[in-house]
Amino acid sequence: MANLFLVYGSEQFLVEQAVQELKKKYVDPAMESFSLEIISEQEKNIYRWIDSIQMTSFAASRLIISYNPFFLRSGRKAAVKEEKEEETENIEEEASLGSKEEQLLLDTLEKLPPGLAVVFVLSKAPDKRKRIFKSLQKQAKIQEFEAFKPYETYKAVTWLIEYWRAKSVALDKRTADFLVETCGVARGMLINETNKILVYNGGQNKITLQDAQAMVSQGELNIFCFGEAIQQKNLPRIMGLAAEILAVEKSPQKFYGFVISQIRKLLQIKELHAAGRNKNEIAQLIGQHPFTVEKILEHLPKYTLNQLKNVFYELQNADYLYKNGRMNAKDALLCALAGLA
Repeated sequence: MANLFLVYGSEQFLVEQAVQELKKKYVDPAMESFSLEIISEQEKNIYRWIDSIQMTSFAASRLIISYNPFFLRSGRKAAVKEEKEEETENIEEEASLGSKEEQLLLDTLEKLPPGLAVVFVLSKAPDKRKRIFKSLQKQAKIQEFEAFKPYETYKAVTWLIEYWRAKSVALDKRTADFLVETCGVARGMLINETNKILVYNGGQNKITLQDAQAMVSQGELNIFCFGEAIQQKNLPRIMGLAAEILAVEKSPQKFYGFVISQIRKLLQIKELHAAGRNKNEIAQLIGQHPFTVEKILEHLPKYTLNQLKNVFYELQNADYLYKNGRMNAKDALLCALAGLA
């Protein structure tokens, strides 16, 4: 197999890690100006790639990194942006690659000079219908790195613990749960936040819950505590924290989504448990850690199935009333949460 690589996926942290590993392997830091070349996604001249591949170098090994090359992207791309909670779509044409140019590039890639490695890096999946992708499937090493889905918190927690264990840093399950709950499931964000904690605690070989809580904002801490209060059916704390969060939250819609997701999780676990599923089966079905499911099951008898269904419905209704300006965000949400009593 030639020194040809295709690295892509929505998880940019892992994509960039893979690129850095290739740089370590092929680029001599002392001769970087001779051994490393980067081709940006703005480049549309196919001969830039061909000339770069065929160029003679003084370095023993050389690496060409090509970011989002047009000949691997879709023929049309959609840039979707959100403005005032409405999606607008802006479509622009991509440059195309003629059959003659495509064949010339394919021939060049099949005959890479000794010591040269070429890596194509994409932030999204390539167009797998294209001839050049099918050729790469045969001769390149392909790595795909997908981000965790928002509900895959169990996977994110497990990954974070294993990541730091490989670096001889201890991170317990409860602390990892807290970090994922407050920071989300994006790997890059989780590593950035845990690196900050290690700087804060003086580079110790462990990350404690106290250190993690000291580093997050009060708003993030309140959201985490709110999730725990929902699980424990602590109504005074639920109402108090909801009022505090909405008093400073710039985007109530985001908090609404979090609250609805918490009730949905309780409802799913309640229904599956009533159907005779054990904690491990439930965890697998809803993408949670068995420990998390077990912790929720301890308090779940405090809720009835009908109560959770009614509150879930009321939260969706509150979201509608808020969006349509018929109630303010705080009143609509607190009225819906009152059904947990």
